[in-house]
Amino acid sequence: MAITFQNDLQNILTKLSNVIKSEFGGSMPVFIGREQEGAGTQYLRIEPKTSSIIEYQINAQTRSYQLDLVMYFKEKDINERALNNIIRFATRLEYLVHDNIAITLEDNTKAFDCRIESTEYDSDPDNEDCYVVTCEFVCTHMHF
Repeated sequence: MAITFQNDLQNILTKLSNVIKSEFGGSMPVFIGREQEGAGTQYLRIEPKTSSIIEYQINAQTRSYQLDLVMYFKEKDINERALNNIIRFATRLEYLVHDNIAITLEDNTKAFDCRIESTEYDSDPDNEDCYVVTCEFVCTHMHF
């Protein structure tokens, strides 16, 4: 017998992508996964990292989801002006997530306790053509 289910992780990915696109517009294109790898001079990729069960009940489960929000800035020479711009984008993303601590998903459930746990600057130092910033996004979701 086939089960019925909601793709909660996909719903979270889609909603988060829409929130970020709405804030940044065309200045920071947003992609889920590795589609459009290398698009433009700066862009953001959302990559699922973990899904962990927090509480399991007969009729519900609560899970923690961890995603990497990876920003790419294609600049060969990162001078002070370029670094200030990169920091501004990262800080704006942190504030955006803080302002959306709970988000309503497509199925009318909520992802809550949304936060950026950490931000790592120059997270791919071997990539000489690109400065990479990785933000670790975490949220909680209860599904009935």
